[in-house]
Amino acid sequence: MKRVRIRLIAFVLLLPLLAASFVAAPARAASGDTGFPNLELPANPDAVRDFGLAADATSFHLSDIPAEVVVLELSSYFCGPCHEEAPKLARLQELLVLRGLSKRVKLVGVALGDNAELAGRFSAKYAFTHPYLPDPDMHVLAQLGNLPVPTLFVVRLGEPNRLVFRQIGLFEETPERMLDLILKAADIST
Repeated sequence: MKRVRIRLIAFVLLLPLLAASFVAAPARAASGDTGFPNLELPANPDAVRDFGLAADATSFHLSDIPAEVVVLELSSYFCGPCHEEAPKLARLQELLVLRGLSKRVKLVGVALGDNAELAGRFSAKYAFTHPYLPDPDMHVLAQLGNLPVPTLFVVRLGEPNRLVFRQIGLFEETPERMLDLILKAADIST
């Protein structure tokens, strides 16, 4: 019994290292298929304002976002690495605006398992200016499968949507380098 506990503890401690082996790898499925689902996302006042949705919208689809590329960040209030990454995301949004890319590339955060209050606190703490959508029922995660947080997807919108980059776990790069990687993966010239 003691051996089982030791193995379990070792597994739990090594799990982040296993996840790190996927870090910053461009998304490629074994079959070469890089399609990405047209996710249904929860609407909030930020999404209504930024994406021109109906004022009473409760949800919308990824394809409703007026952009060429969506950077979709999955995080949670209760995730330590998400708090570590949040200032980089705030800076990434600033860089999109400063470089004149905010119409072509949209950053959207989804607060998995967080209600509107927690999502609002997280967004306010890091002065997010991009939409940060509460998803208390983890509806988005149900559509994507079980993923750790933080996870970042870069999706080129179109018919079909194309996943061009995926980051599982904490993004270690600077926001400037993060933006360069996103633009290169999405084939966006500045």
